[in-house]
Amino acid sequence: MTIASALAGCATPRPRATWQPDDAVMAALPDWMQRAQVPAVSMAVLEGGELAWQHQQGLANAQTGQALAPQALFEAASLTKPVFAWLALQQASEGRLRLDEPLVDTLRPAWLDDHPWSARITARHVLCHTSGLPNWRREPMKETLRPAFEPGTRLSYSGEAFFWLQFVVEQRSGLSLPRLAQRALFEPAGLRDSDLAWSEEVARRAVWGHAAPQAAPLVPLPRQMMREAWLQALPLARAWGRPLADWRWDDAQRAFAALGGSVPSAAVAWPGDLMSNAAASLRCTAADYARFLRVLMPMARGPHLAPAWQRLHTEPQFETRPPWSAKTLGWNREQTAIGPLLYHAGNNANQFRAFALADVARGHALVVLTNGGGGDALCQAVVRAATGLALQAFEP
Repeated sequence: MTIASALAGCATPRPRATWQPDDAVMAALPDWMQRAQVPAVSMAVLEGGELAWQHQQGLANAQTGQALAPQALFEAASLTKPVFAWLALQQASEGRLRLDEPLVDTLRPAWLDDHPWSARITARHVLCHTSGLPNWRREPMKETLRPAFEPGTRLSYSGEAFFWLQFVVEQRSGLSLPRLAQRALFEPAGLRDSDLAWSEEVARRAVWGHAAPQAAPLVPLPRQMMREAWLQALPLARAWGRPLADWRWDDAQRAFAALGGSVPSAAVAWPGDLMSNAAASLRCTAADYARFLRVLMPMARGPHLAPAWQRLHTEPQFETRPPWSAKTLGWNREQTAIGPLLYHAGNNANQFRAFALADVARGHALVVLTNGGGGDALCQAVVRAATGLALQAFEP
């Protein structure tokens, strides 16, 4: 029996005043984790814009039996994108980035195709996934990056577009993405357990990824792609006296060349795999991601975007399934029985699954991070049971 079928016998969900998982959810959680082949979970809840509850349980590594360390770090996967979008809007609010200026006016990557549409892509297109670019190229050392349609006309989810915009933001700010995030967001918002770069400390605290039930057994572990890539880069960072948190594209290119015959490989297909990534490289606890969500909520303490920029981050910018679904600059937005909600899901290598849901007006949020490829079903089960909401986001 799947998690979905196990929940099918429950009463019709009704929105709940609190999103903290109740005793019934917590009692069912171990069974849900087993069914989904998820060794560990990290969860957190905001109420009234403040952290009200946090919980983690399970194994960091099912093969070795390694238990979760306090404040264990999970790959947040694409939950990185809303964080980067907030940083991009913060930089725009200070005049360092223009949302409607073609990105090529600042930086044209060598691998960008010369199609006329490429020269029209802007930060606004990137942040609401209307750039026309693919998610990721299969062979980035051989393929050019080419839009499939005119920018701004329809949706095409693209992590690689975020990566390009990252280069633009780094050039305009003069800082690597991890350093910019620490200075502009993580430190002011009190995020002590979040990092966009790899280090010995991150390696010590980071959990391991596990395959989805339909893909492979729980053990042995699958290839740990991002961990493997960055562990190749760490010795070079030490030898050069330049931490990975400072690396930008030139550093990654130099490292790729230095690795010689060991690349390309399954884990390192091109230099971009050796540096922080605005689309997917955040590692954090669920509680820290909830602290990030506080910056969206007017009643909460912490840094905030000015109202006009906040609206771009949380209000509809491109309709996806009118009238109930839209893209903001950084989030998906769904109209529900209790009003509009923001959400985003994440999936790294089908080994880490994550989900975040926020009610900005009421200051509610729920974050679920997992270290299993089956974690999507677990996230959905927790969100449905804890919030009482049957989200269209979970429908096919």
